[in-house]
Amino acid sequence: MGSGVFDFRSKEERERDYKAFYKRVFPGGEAQKERVRSALAEHLPGEEITFLLMYYITLKDAMVLDDELGFYEAADQAQRKMSVIKVTPQMLEVIREVMEQDGAGS
Repeated sequence: MGSGVFDFRSKEERERDYKAFYKRVFPGGEAQKERVRSALAEHLPGEEITFLLMYYITLKDAMVLDDELGFYEAADQAQRKMSVIKVTPQMLEVIREVMEQDGAGS
């Protein structure tokens, strides 16, 4: 998987990797993604939903890739990767609840 400024993968490799990533995070497809997005927006009104969803996706992907990684450890990792959003303890609890309702929490 490419990282950083230069990504030397072919278009086909990038598309394949994106599809695998998307299926890992949202195996239920676009409907699952929209349910998560709606739940986050409903429970955290006034927050930037795009950044919240990006944080959720980053956190969930970390947990899926490392099944020994707990929620709070994955949250710390996601926060380090997502400097555009500062997640408060209250926001983190809502995210954990949404993830559990989505069947992905631990």
